[in-house]
Amino acid sequence: MTFKVLLRDDCYSAIFLQVPPDQILPSLYLLDSIVKNIVGEYVEHFATRLHSVFVDAYYRVHPNQYTSMRRLFRTWWPVFPSSVLRSIEDDLQFSPSENNRPTTSTNLHQTESLSPRPSHGVHVNPKYLEAQHKFKQANVVRLFVSIKYRY
Repeated sequence: MTFKVLLRDDCYSAIFLQVPPDQILPSLYLLDSIVKNIVGEYVEHFATRLHSVFVDAYYRVHPNQYTSMRRLFRTWWPVFPSSVLRSIEDDLQFSPSENNRPTTSTNLHQTESLSPRPSHGVHVNPKYLEAQHKFKQANVVRLFVSIKYRY
């Protein structure tokens, strides 16, 4: 099954229901990465079910993940339609100031058109960069040790 088929059939919302609670936040990070980095119709497809997926996910995760979910949610204002995000705010009782968005209708999303991705470029998870840095450091140490013991 291709990714486009998943989107066309809205299977991804059913898949999110099957994700174990400890894997929900990483799954949302994957969705986040897709909509922010891949230009195309993905934003529109995810937006159609974002409300039900995010609200259900929020109620299923451990409360210690609420802060991370709210932080992720705040990054979506330039990406998804404001009407979808406002409905999530209302259901989860997030305040507009908590989400760092304007309280007026003058929003980054001036129209309800779907932006293919934010203008700031490619989003990379900082934990990925940190892991890459540690991996490179470990390789340098291994190389040094192997050279040291050769001579």
